[in-house]
Amino acid sequence: MVVLSKALLYPSFAFLIGGLILTLVPTTKRPSIKIKRSAFALVVLSIIMLSFVPIFSSVIYVSNIFNLSFFQGLELVLTNFTIGKIWLMTVVIGIFLAITIILNKKDKSFVYFVALLLGIVMIFIVSKASHMASLQPNLGYITHGIHFLSVSIWVGILFVIGLCAKDEQNWLPFLKWYTPVAITSVLTVTISGLFLMGGTTPEYANSFMLSYGQFLLLKHLLFMLIILYGVINGFIIKRKLKRDSSFRPKKWLRLESIFILFVLFITALMTESTPPHNVSVTLERSQPSFIFEKFHGSVGPYSTVVFSASLVSYVFIIMVLISVFFLIRTALINNRIIKGIISSTIFLIASYLFVMTTISVENTFMSEGVIFHSVEEAIMEGHQENDQLTILQKGNRYDDIIYVLYTINESELISELLFKSESGYERIWDSRLTIGGIPIIETDYKIRTFLISDGPWLQQGYSFTYVTFGFIQEPKDVDTVEIRYEGEHKKVPIMNQSFFNLSYSNDQWEALHPIIFYDQSENEVGDYMRGIMETDAYCH
Repeated sequence: MVVLSKALLYPSFAFLIGGLILTLVPTTKRPSIKIKRSAFALVVLSIIMLSFVPIFSSVIYVSNIFNLSFFQGLELVLTNFTIGKIWLMTVVIGIFLAITIILNKKDKSFVYFVALLLGIVMIFIVSKASHMASLQPNLGYITHGIHFLSVSIWVGILFVIGLCAKDEQNWLPFLKWYTPVAITSVLTVTISGLFLMGGTTPEYANSFMLSYGQFLLLKHLLFMLIILYGVINGFIIKRKLKRDSSFRPKKWLRLESIFILFVLFITALMTESTPPHNVSVTLERSQPSFIFEKFHGSVGPYSTVVFSASLVSYVFIIMVLISVFFLIRTALINNRIIKGIISSTIFLIASYLFVMTTISVENTFMSEGVIFHSVEEAIMEGHQENDQLTILQKGNRYDDIIYVLYTINESELISELLFKSESGYERIWDSRLTIGGIPIIETDYKIRTFLISDGPWLQQGYSFTYVTFGFIQEPKDVDTVEIRYEGEHKKVPIMNQSFFNLSYSNDQWEALHPIIFYDQSENEVGDYMRGIMETDAYCH
C-alpha cells in the first residue's frame, strides 16, 4: 500500500507543477489545453491523501507497540515523529494551494504563479522526509528538493501535454521553449541524482548484488531510454514537423511519459527499502538479489563486483546500438509507435544483459586485522597456552589464502582459512569449520561434509561449495578415499591420517554421498555413509 501511494504521489506532484507552469505559458506557445480548477484541487487533495498512507502505516505500528488506540497513535505520530510533522505542514500548504486555485475564477496568471510557488514549497516540505535528508539534514534535504522539483518540471509538462492537449497546434513554438527547459531539468536531475546516489549508495557496482541495486540499475537504464526519447521528441520530431506540418507528434510524447511512469514506480519501490550504505554489512542481514545470483552464483558479505568484459558483453552492446538505430529510424521514417515500443524493449533488455555480463564477482575476505608470524601462532590465538595443536595438513585455497586442517588436544577436528602475506598470517572471519562431539582420538574415524552457500569458503562463480574432511584411525592402512557426490566422484589422498577436499557446483547435490576407503593397492578396505550435509559452521 505504501509503495502504491508513493508511485501515485510522484506523478501527482508532476501533474500539479507541470499544469501550473503551462497555465502561465501564452496560448500561442503551446497546444490548447484546458485543466479545470477542480482538477487541480483534486490533485492537491490526492497529494494530501497519498502522503498520509505512510503516516497510517506508522500509526498502526506505533499503536500495536505501545498498546494505544488508533487516535492516540495518530496524535503521537503527528506531534512527535518527523514524518507526522511534515505531513501536517503538507496539509496546511495544500489547503492554501487548493483554495487559491478554486477562488481564481477569472484565471489570473498571478494567482496561478502564487499557486506554483506553493506547489514548490510542498515539494521541499515532502523532501524533508527523504533518505538523504536524514543523512545530511541541510545539504541532503536541499539536493533532494531540487532533484524532485526538476523531475516534476520536466515530467509534469510532458504529462499534461500528453494527456490534456486538445490538439497538436503550436508544437514547434512549444518545443522551442520546452526543449531548453527539459535539457536544464535533465542536467539538474543528473547532477543532483549523482550527489544523492553518492550519499545513499556509495558502492554502486556492489549494490547490484542487492534488490535495491537491481532496481537502481533498471531505473538508470530507463533514464537512458528516456533521454533517447528526449532527443527524438526535442530534435528529430522538431525536424520532421518542419518538413511535414500534418505529422502528429503527441503519441511519441505519450510513449516517453509511459517510460517515465515506470521510473517513478521503481523509485517508489526503492523508497521503501533502506539504501545499502555498506553492501557487505547489508548482505549479512539481507538476502542478495535472486536475479543477480542467477547470473553470478551465490554471493555474500565477502563478495565484490568487478568489471570484466567478455565476448557475450560485446554481442549485447551491439544489440543496444542496433535498437537505438531502429528507434531513431522509426521516428524519422515509419512513425509506427509499435515499432518504437519493440525497439525500446530490446534496448532495455540488451542494456541490462550487457551490464550483467560485463561484471563478475570476486570474494574479498575480511581478516581479524592481527598479523601473526606463523600458522601455529595464528591458530592458537584464543586457545589456552597448554592446549596441544596438531596440524594435519595445509594447502593453498587461493594465491594468498591457505587452508589448515588441525586438531586441538586430539579432540575437535577443525578446518580454517588464513591470509598469507610477506608480513605473516591473518585469520579470516567466519572461516572456521569444526567437527566436535566425541574426541577424534576415541573414534575409528570422523568425517563430515559442509554445504557452503555463502561466506569465505564459497568458491567464486559457483552457487555451492562442498567441504569434506575427516580423520581416520581405523582401518590403519587407508591410503586414499573416494568421495562419491551426486555430481562428482573424487579420489583424495590420506595425509597424517586425514583428508581434505573442496568441490564446487551450481547445483545442490543430494545429501547422501558414500565415502570409500582404499589401501595402497586400491583395494576397498572400508566405507562411510552419512545422509546429511552440515549447513552450520559447527557440528557433532
